[in-house]
Amino acid sequence: MKRTILLRATSLAIAASKAIAFVSTRGDTSKSGTLAKRISSLAVSYYGADTSYGNYGSGVSNGNLISLEEWSDRDVYGMEEWAVEYGVQKMDGIELYTADGSDWQFISNTYIPSGNCILYVPSDLVLSSIKVSQEFGDSLEMAENALVMLDRGTAKRLPLFRLMIKILAEYEKGDSSPWFPWLNSLPRQFYNGVSMTDACFECLPPYAALLSINERNTYSRFVNAIRRGFVPLDPSTINDDRVVKWAYNVALTRFHEIWEPKRQKLIAPMADMVSSDVESN
Repeated sequence: MKRTILLRATSLAIAASKAIAFVSTRGDTSKSGTLAKRISSLAVSYYGADTSYGNYGSGVSNGNLISLEEWSDRDVYGMEEWAVEYGVQKMDGIELYTADGSDWQFISNTYIPSGNCILYVPSDLVLSSIKVSQEFGDSLEMAENALVMLDRGTAKRLPLFRLMIKILAEYEKGDSSPWFPWLNSLPRQFYNGVSMTDACFECLPPYAALLSINERNTYSRFVNAIRRGFVPLDPSTINDDRVVKWAYNVALTRFHEIWEPKRQKLIAPMADMVSSDVESN
């Protein structure tokens, strides 16, 4: 009988290769595995690029925007096809898996010796908060200044704010965005503080409610700063509550943070499918 091993991303390291790679650190134990993420160079900016990635998506609305309806299908296999075509590599035996058609993750149906690279993502597919800052320049800086004036505590969350801006910018490009197949594979429904109502908070234990409320407050301040009009985003995008909430949740739930050589947040398509559950399998 073949073993099924859930792949877990639990540690970070810096490597020399110009990509993101996940390496198995699983020893001889058969119960669990860990992955080390090795990162060096950052994403190449594709903003305004004239690049055609074909029509992979099926959840498109309004002509060329992905549908954000909660029941929209996640085109995960279309994303995988796109990723492989543009340089993502994965070890044989590593597969995308879902038990319910909604939540997806990578699994392995074979033994993986320690030290093997199981997933490689080229740096030009990686979304980087530093690259977003360089891409949007002064307009983003003005939005960030407005955000920090609203709440000085948000200064430490600027990398997340930048990723949210990037998600919004690529969303409104529709299927002309190089990242369209990846965006169309993402969840539309989330279960966190930003998605909760006041009645939900009342049902939570006090500390959990506090954390959830703080998350929703951060989201509200992000939206306030974005709607000041500094960043060149279409008003129909930034004034749509469903769109901005989805972009925030994507940035919040898909990033990995690194601290060297400079603190930043990264999102690596395909690698964001690796489970970050700390429980052994």
